[in-house]
Amino acid sequence: MSKIEVYIESQEIEYELPGQLAVQGHPCYGFKKELVVQLPEDHERAKRIAEEVGEEQGLDVEIHDLSKSVSSTISAFFKRIKTPAIEIGHRRVNGVPSKKQLLSLLNQRETLRA
Repeated sequence: MSKIEVYIESQEIEYELPGQLAVQGHPCYGFKKELVVQLPEDHERAKRIAEEVGEEQGLDVEIHDLSKSVSSTISAFFKRIKTPAIEIGHRRVNGVPSKKQLLSLLNQRETLRA
């Protein structure tokens, strides 16, 4: 069975919460900070498109977040993958593909098997 592999890289952004001290009553410790993990917009779109196509075609979608997994990062490095990227079999689309591009990639894969 085929699967769609999506390579993305989330980012950690640190925000200072105004008016909230890190330690109550001790202003010398500074403001409380909150860490938020989010995907850049193009990575989010690539992930969403791959999930849509995977659901429509009955394929498994495997998400590789390179900022969280050392093994995925090493694998992507040796495959020379630049995020965001989507792989189906041995074919890859770098950047954010359209739904039509992914479907044509699937069709190419099917004609190669026949």
